[in-house]
Amino acid sequence: MNKKDSLQVLLIVALIAILAGVSYAYWQITRTQNDKNIVTTGCFEIESDIGTEDELDPIRLLKTYPISDTEGKTLTPFTFTLRNTCDTYAGYQIN
Repeated sequence: MNKKDSLQVLLIVALIAILAGVSYAYWQITRTQNDKNIVTTGCFEIESDIGTEDELDPIRLLKTYPISDTEGKTLTPFTFTLRNTCDTYAGYQIN
């Protein structure tokens, strides 16, 4: 194989790679989520000291602004109880 033939093979391989990359970018599907993530489980029961069973979101933060930790500790806290109602171990993390 001479130099001219190897250059032609290299150009053809490069052209195929470019076409594959462009067609992948063109046909790639991108999806965007517009609704909320709702996670449900049958293993946890939450009891809160505010809100009613009819309210889906008992924590309301309206017209709030950042305050210091010292100020925050003087406010009435939101308290709740999280209970595992399943027979198996189920871990959780509250942030």
